[in-house]
Amino acid sequence: MSSKYLSLVELRQNVSPATLREVVRSVDTSARAVSAHHLLWRLFGDTPDRKRDFLWREHKPGVFYLLSDRPPDDRHELFDVREPREFTPSLTAGDALHFELRVNATIAKFSRKEIRGKRSDVVMDAMYQLKRTDEGKGRTSADIRKEVMDKAAGDWIEKQGTIHGFSVQTLVVQGYSVMELDRSRQQRARFGILDLSGIVTVTDATKFVAILASGLGRAKAFGCGLMMIRRA
Repeated sequence: MSSKYLSLVELRQNVSPATLREVVRSVDTSARAVSAHHLLWRLFGDTPDRKRDFLWREHKPGVFYLLSDRPPDDRHELFDVREPREFTPSLTAGDALHFELRVNATIAKFSRKEIRGKRSDVVMDAMYQLKRTDEGKGRTSADIRKEVMDKAAGDWIEKQGTIHGFSVQTLVVQGYSVMELDRSRQQRARFGILDLSGIVTVTDATKFVAILASGLGRAKAFGCGLMMIRRA
């Protein structure tokens, strides 16, 4: 794996009031994510053809963790940047780790006409499947929704662990929200975001470190996919 850098950056208080309002004070999750994406890109978008080579996660309003191929470069003086440190986790099979993860978890849904399946949010899909069954008819309580959400999230992350070198010991589904983005006047993108935490055990250190570096799930440009870990 090539070098990666882990950084903590905080939006400066002397940037424009409009910027602060969108990133720090906005209660609209979608607006905050889009504004943060554009601002954080300024730490890395040094050339017009540069592709995104970093993951990010909101720690608290205006404060972000970054995992990047290059150290952030605050040419526009928008952030206070703590000294980045190289991301070189020393892990072995059997290590137990606390984790936190904000993720857009999806599955591929195939039809007879498609070679590549369309991506579907796991929670939305589970809710849809429930409504189609006798069990789900008329059941709209918060308890039922929570039960479906927890199972969908658990099934998804356990499958990810099988692929990427970890096993899930405990899982807490802290929340689920839906983000909507305007891609054009005619098209809106809508996707679900799960906030997960718990304990995992490393089963294959090479695979696990690789997925930490590349991120889990989709919607990585909007603050998803970066798994934060610490020793259990």
